[in-house]
Amino acid sequence: MNQKFYDILRLLSIEEYQTAHSLAKKLSLSEKTVRTRLKQLKIILGDYGAELIIKKHYGYRLLVCDAQKFVQITPTLNTENLPETMEERQQFLLRLILEADDYIKLDDLSQQLFFSRNTISATIKRVEEIINSYDLSIERRPNYGIRLVGSEFNIRTCIVNNLSDDTDKLLKDWVIQVILKGNHLSQVEMSEIALESFVSYVIVCISRVKSEHKIALGYLGQQEISFATQKIIDGYADQIESHLGVCLDGNERRFLAIHFSSKLSSDSYSQYGPNFVISSKIDELVYKMLRRVEETFSVNFGNNLELRMSLNQHMVPMDIRLRYNIPNRNPLLEDIKQEYPYPYTLAIAACLCLQDYYHRVIPEDEVAYIALIFALATEKRNRIIEKKNIILVCVSGKSSSQLFKFKYKQAFGNTSTPFITVQ
Repeated sequence: MNQKFYDILRLLSIEEYQTAHSLAKKLSLSEKTVRTRLKQLKIILGDYGAELIIKKHYGYRLLVCDAQKFVQITPTLNTENLPETMEERQQFLLRLILEADDYIKLDDLSQQLFFSRNTISATIKRVEEIINSYDLSIERRPNYGIRLVGSEFNIRTCIVNNLSDDTDKLLKDWVIQVILKGNHLSQVEMSEIALESFVSYVIVCISRVKSEHKIALGYLGQQEISFATQKIIDGYADQIESHLGVCLDGNERRFLAIHFSSKLSSDSYSQYGPNFVISSKIDELVYKMLRRVEETFSVNFGNNLELRMSLNQHMVPMDIRLRYNIPNRNPLLEDIKQEYPYPYTLAIAACLCLQDYYHRVIPEDEVAYIALIFALATEKRNRIIEKKNIILVCVSGKSSSQLFKFKYKQAFGNTSTPFITVQ
């Protein structure tokens, strides 16, 4: 198709009508010339699964009937350039903004996607809400457009938790095997969900480094990372460098080590956390959490050493997640809220102390994990439960598996056979 028709096609919208006068003004052509070309374009579009809708007093609008045929009209168009629903547009623009190296002009987006500028602006507002939750922002500059502003660390976190996974399956399988083998050799326990999340961070790290988007020097501290943890990560990084030819410097390795530490189970953290001498800061936070629960509900857990230790152990990796704003998906969130409303309410009160300390709202997923710990404590009060002949396989972590373990013991009566928990 001739370039003159491409020029008109890029200005047409699939949502709003445009007059020949407005098109002529944008193209610096006469109305007569534009009308002539539109008549010719209408005939051409019929062969590519599209129509040119003409409405008196309104103008012209593009209607795409067959997207697969329409994208063949020019090599510069593809199916990704034609998101149809609000969710698809939101995903498309979020990816574009997160991966862009320079300013993006809204007019260019409007022409590329065949949507009006108002529709693009409305979608960007929804995208901005997502971006802001990761301590990122959109900078607007007249005559230049928009661009993303924020740390590379937060950009990667946003990518992992919001963009669909289009990773090459062979690469993903290779990374999974490397981590599974390394965790097994190092006797590291990591839930299936935590493993999946960490693999995503590794893959995004590789992709961003390849495109020259690196963690800023000095952004990451060393205090969260134990020598044992860093040694494990160095082993993974060395294999990635050897297999993929990607150079992972000290900052990139610390980035991976922080996410690795934030995913460890409590048992593993006692081995590979920062010496796992629970810091006075963590213990003080747990003390305040229990005090807040007592003041709010008149329930005294102060003498429950097991509960206090469980909260301390859980808070060590959670502290890293909250300080670096790393989400921690809880697949049992709705079940916990429905099945354990009282422990969940206790957890909400306890987490108000964390909200004051970290100066951020504690995500519901994290509150639900705390609720599991309180649920276990309230269920165990003044009860003696016999062991059961049950094997429990749980993918969501130690706290939930321990709670389920107790509930099954309670349900199946008196036996002396051991209970086996597998994560």
